[in-house]
Amino acid sequence: MNRSSHSPLTHKVVRYGVPAAALLVLAGVTAGWSTQRQYKLGGSWIGGDASGPAWSALQIPLDSANRTFAVRVATLVRDPGSAALLAALGADTLTDAVGQGRMISRDTAAWSFLAHAQTSSLQLKGFFRYSGEWTYTSEDTAQLTYTFEVFSLAADANLDGLPDPGATPIFSLPGLTAFANRVPSP
Repeated sequence: MNRSSHSPLTHKVVRYGVPAAALLVLAGVTAGWSTQRQYKLGGSWIGGDASGPAWSALQIPLDSANRTFAVRVATLVRDPGSAALLAALGADTLTDAVGQGRMISRDTAAWSFLAHAQTSSLQLKGFFRYSGEWTYTSEDTAQLTYTFEVFSLAADANLDGLPDPGATPIFSLPGLTAFANRVPSP
C-alpha cells in the first residue's frame, strides 16, 4: 500500500494522535504516583513491642526533603535478655544508640544504629547493632522490622568504635518487630 492511499486525516491521527495519547497516559500515571503520600522522616518517637513502650527516639532530618536522617535512641526498659547479653560481654550498661537511615520508598526507610556495651567505669566491651526497615502506617505511626546483633570488642580490630566490616556477630536475632508512635505536637 502506498502512502497516497491513506487520507490526510489518517496520517495526522497516526502522526500526532498516537504520541499525544502516549503522553496523556504517561501524565495520568505520573499524576497517580504524585497522589501517593511521601512520608517524611523526623520528630520524636516512642516505640516498643507487644509488651509495651521500650525506647524513645529522636529522628533528625539531614536533608530538606526529610529523606535521610540521623537518629538517637534511648532505652526506657531493659529486658532480662539484654542484661544477660551485657554480662556475657563483661559489661553492665548500654549507651544510647546512634545511627542513620534513608527513605527507600515513599513509606519505608532503611536504618541502622549502634549502642556501646560498657562497664560502669566506661570501659568499652562490645556493641549492640540494630538494623532494619521503618514503614509508616500513618503520618504518626510506624511498624519496624529489624535484626538485632551483638558483637564482642574483638570485632573492632581497628579501634574506631564500630564493628569492622564483615565482622561476625556473637549473637544475631533477625525478624524482630516493633511499633513506633510520633510524640504529638502541642
